Amino acid sequence: MRSQYLLAYEPANQVLDGSYRKIEIQLTNSELQKQKIKVTHRQGYFSKTANKK
Repeated sequence: MRSQYLLAYEPANQVLDGSYRKIEIQLTNSELQKQKIKVTHRQGYFSKTANKK
């Protein structure tokens, strides 16, 4: 069986510095943890940079 979910969030760090930000996703449902569900996701992303004019 295969299920897909889409997650969205807004980071607490709003600095537009182009730095790399790590992403960590954890299962909070103990039943899913017992089933050894595998979660695949991006390891991180680069933040946007401020546009200088």
